[in-house]
Amino acid sequence: MTEKQKILKDPADNSPSELLDAVERGIITVEELFALPEDVYSKKDRADLRAKIEEKVFAAEVEHWDRIQSRLTEKSLRDFIAKFPDGQKIREARLKLEDICWKQLTQSHPSMDDIEDFLHEFPTGAHQKQAEAMLDGVKWEYSPAEKILRKKQEIDDDPFIMDKKGELLDFIVKQMKSKKIKSQHILDMLYYDHNAFDSFVVYGLKEQGLITLSDLENKAGIDPAFLKFMTNNPPTSADSMVKLPDPKGDLISIEDGFTEFYFWGIPSSGKTCALAGVLSAANSGRVCQDFSPMTNSQGYDYMSTLSEYFKKGQVRRLPGGTAVTDTYEMKFDLEGRYEKKSSDGSVKFDHKYYRCAAIDLAGELFCCIHQDLAGIELLENQQKALANLKNILVENRSKNRKIHFFVIEYGAENRTYKGHTQDVYLRSCMRYIEENGIFDKTTDRIYIMVTKSDKFDVTDSNSESDILRQYISENYLGFYKNLKNLCSKYDINDGEPGLIAYNIGDVCFQDYSRFHPGKSESIVYSCFLDTVYGHDKGWLGKLKKGLGL
Repeated sequence: MTEKQKILKDPADNSPSELLDAVERGIITVEELFALPEDVYSKKDRADLRAKIEEKVFAAEVEHWDRIQSRLTEKSLRDFIAKFPDGQKIREARLKLEDICWKQLTQSHPSMDDIEDFLHEFPTGAHQKQAEAMLDGVKWEYSPAEKILRKKQEIDDDPFIMDKKGELLDFIVKQMKSKKIKSQHILDMLYYDHNAFDSFVVYGLKEQGLITLSDLENKAGIDPAFLKFMTNNPPTSADSMVKLPDPKGDLISIEDGFTEFYFWGIPSSGKTCALAGVLSAANSGRVCQDFSPMTNSQGYDYMSTLSEYFKKGQVRRLPGGTAVTDTYEMKFDLEGRYEKKSSDGSVKFDHKYYRCAAIDLAGELFCCIHQDLAGIELLENQQKALANLKNILVENRSKNRKIHFFVIEYGAENRTYKGHTQDVYLRSCMRYIEENGIFDKTTDRIYIMVTKSDKFDVTDSNSESDILRQYISENYLGFYKNLKNLCSKYDINDGEPGLIAYNIGDVCFQDYSRFHPGKSESIVYSCFLDTVYGHDKGWLGKLKKGLGL
C-alpha cells in the first residue's frame, strides 16, 4: 500500500503537521483530503489541518515581508502581493505599492492613459482624488480650449505683436480649417463663459462661416440682443473701442463746498465702467430729480460722456480705457433724494441739492506709487500723474469731506500689470497713503468695490455678502487690514471699510453690456446722497444760507 493510500484510508492516524508535510511533498492534495467522507475525516480534523496550513502560510508571509523591508520596490511589493494575495499583510503592501506608484506618476509627465491605469489599479486608494484632479488637468491641457488659452497668453506676452486680437483670430481660424478645433469647442467655451472671446474674434469667426448666429444663440446660449447689436455694429478692427475725452489740463486743487468722491483702481480694474454706471444712474432721473454737471470741471467732457453712456436695458459697447496717467475731476449737483413712492406710483423727492466732485484717479498711480517707494525713477508722464495726486490730496488739500472707493476686479487676483499683481500695488498704495497722511479727519467713508459681482456663485447657503467677504479675505487680506487700521485710527466707517459688490449688468463677448442700473442706483443713493450735505434751492436756500442755517 502506498503512502497516499494509507493516508486516504485513515487520515486521522496522522497528525496535522504530518499531513501538511505530505501535502508539501506532493504526496496528496488538500482537496483530496477534504473530499473524504466526514466519518473518515472529521470536521475537527479538517479544522486542525486548516489552522496548521494558515499558520505555515502566515509564517512564510511574515518571513517574506520582513525580508523585503530593507528595500521596498514596486517589483518586490508586486511579487509579495502575487504570492500572498489573501495574506494578512496584503492591505499594508497595497498601500505601500500605491505610494510608490503615485510618487513615480507625479515625478513624470503622465499621459491620460498613465493616470487612468493608476486609478484602475487603485480605484479607492489614498490618492484617488488627487489622481482624478490630475486626470482632469491633463485632459484640460490637451483640450482645444487650453490650446487656445495658451496661444492667447503667448500672444499677450509678445511685445512685438501689435494686433493681438487679429493674431488670435488667425490662429483659431487655421486650427478650425485644419479640423484641429471644431466649432463645438468654441461654442462650448462660450456656453460656459460668454466672455471667453471678445467681439472681434466672435464676429470674425462668424464672417468666415466657422460659427453661425443660430449656433451662438441655441448652442452657446448667447442672448439675441447681443447678437443683434454685434450684427448692427460690427467691430471693424482689433482695436475698435469707444474713445473717451481727455481732461482739460492738470489738477491743482478741488474747489471748496463739495463732497469729494475718489475712485482708485489699476488699469483694467473696471473703474471707468463703474463710474459710467454710477453717473448714468444719477443722470437717469430714477434716483435723483436732476443731475447737473458743472462746466468748469476739469473733466467736464469726460463726465458728460459717462453720464449719458448707459440706459436701462440697452446693449452698448463698454467704454474704452483712458490714458493710464490721466486724472479727471467731475463736479455736479444732484437735486432731490428719492424718499418713497406714493400710492399712485409717483416718486417724491426732498428738493435739496447735493454738491459732489467725483475724481477718477489715474490707473497708473499705483505703479507710480510703487516705483516711488522702491526708489525707481519715474517717467515724465508718471511724475505728472503723481503730482496731480499730491496737489489735490496732500499739498492743496481742501476742507471738503472725502469718500474713497478702491475698485478691484473680481477674478483678476493673479493677473499682473507691469510685473505685479493688484495686491502688491494696493499694499504699496496703503503705505503711501499712510506716510502722506492722505486719510484724515476729513475722510468720511472708505469702500472696497469689487466689480463683476455677476460672476459670484450665489446660492441659498452662500450669499453675495458671504462671497464678497471670503474673496477679500482670501486674496486681499493684507490690504483690507491696512484699510481697517486707518479706519480705526481716523474713526472712519465705524472702524471698518465698507464692501460693495458691483456690476453694470450683463456682459458678453468682453465688449458688450446690457445695463442693469440696480447696483449703480444703490451707490448713488447710499454712497452719494446719504453722505453729502443737502442744501435747499432757490429763495429758501438763499435765506437759510444768509441766516447760517
